[in-house]
Amino acid sequence: CCAMNNIYINIKDVAEAKGLKSTRSLRLELNKTESKYISREIKVNGGTSYEILFSSLEPETQKLLLISNHHVK
Repeated sequence: CCAMNNIYINIKDVAEAKGLKSTRSLRLELNKTESKYISREIKVNGGTSYEILFSSLEPETQKLLLISNHHVK
């Protein structure tokens, strides 16, 4: 269906789409053994951040991300 399915989205963008003020609750979810999201760690400025697999996000969040990225080519 969608070319976006194999794309990883930065945790900050996911938090924004969900209307969260910070990434804390998402990070806590990602650190669970049975996390509902598929994610990977990335190195940023000497620290660690996360990216979440687009297809593992809720359909509503996917829609919001598509809308917010729609005008970005």
